[in-house]
Amino acid sequence: MSLVLYYSPGACSMAVHIALHEAGVAYERRSVSVNDGETQSAAYLQLNPRGRVPALVVDGHTTLVETCAVLLYIARRFPAAQLLPQDPLREAQCMSILAWLASTVHPTFAHVVKPGRFSHQPEALDSIRNAGMEAYWAALQEVDALIGAAGPWVFGERFTVCDAHALPFWGFGRRMRLPMETLTHYTAWKDRMVHRPAVLAVLQAEDSRLLRAA
Repeated sequence: MSLVLYYSPGACSMAVHIALHEAGVAYERRSVSVNDGETQSAAYLQLNPRGRVPALVVDGHTTLVETCAVLLYIARRFPAAQLLPQDPLREAQCMSILAWLASTVHPTFAHVVKPGRFSHQPEALDSIRNAGMEAYWAALQEVDALIGAAGPWVFGERFTVCDAHALPFWGFGRRMRLPMETLTHYTAWKDRMVHRPAVLAVLQAEDSRLLRAA
């Protein structure tokens, strides 16, 4: 079996990068920078017409996209890593958090950094950005509460794919100059994360700002 990960350094594709390292599997990685427009190149759009990361090519011919789906594949394909609970109900609860991170938390951040996706009216962009910032901060507070209630990880006693996905959002908050240290549970969790060998390897490979904010 061969795996090729297409990712953009510092983006939410970091979640899949972390999951692959946590699973301890061999894979090839190829950087496609969102900031430099490489995800909109003709070559990459042939691979993923949505022009987003991550994309995981399995055995040279099947391309998986969308973070939730790719993380689910890795967790199920490599069960020894225990990236999902084995109990079906607990797995569904874990996947519920994962889906929320992907479908709600991530889009609120997009409203802040890419408001033009949501309106063609220049006069509306500041309002979209400000509303996105408020919604993003509220989502980060919810993550903080989740960790405080369940801890020490996002979904309780064990590291799961939810932890892999939640890490970039802490870094985005720091980048936006939000008062992340006031989210004491989330920040303590971030400190635990950056000391996991697999996570540290990914942060170093992506030259992540999280290392400079640790």
